[in-house]
Amino acid sequence: MKLTVKEYASQFKISVQAVYQKLKTGALTAVIENGTKYVIVDKESIKSIKQPLVKEVEQVSLKYLLKQLKTRDKKIASLENKVDKAAKEIKKLNKQLLQSTSSEKDTLLSFISELKQLQLQAPVQYKIDEEIIEAKEKKKKPKKKKKK
Repeated sequence: MKLTVKEYASQFKISVQAVYQKLKTGALTAVIENGTKYVIVDKESIKSIKQPLVKEVEQVSLKYLLKQLKTRDKKIASLENKVDKAAKEIKKLNKQLLQSTSSEKDTLLSFISELKQLQLQAPVQYKIDEEIIEAKEKKKKPKKKKKK
């Protein structure tokens, strides 16, 4: 099969200059008929054209994939950083929680101890039922109104 240089360039999606370069290097063969240059299309010439195109596509694909990997790696690093910060914050909050719980417990125990001391000293009877402390108040008598 024979194609003009322009037809060959169009069909194989390469520039006319690239076709002439391949003709010059001997990668393609051509014949001139009636003053028109025709490129001889055979299986070998098709392979020689397609191979560089495949390599170009592979290189472009590889560059794209590498870019995607770098972007993914940055996202992973960012997320790992956030996880580390969150873990540190959780440890800090747990420590604060344990400390506050312990101090609150100590405060409550000291209050209970003081209440027991007051119970022993006070004339009013308190009923202590394990964890609940109730105080029974004496009822006050209503005051009588004075007549004028």
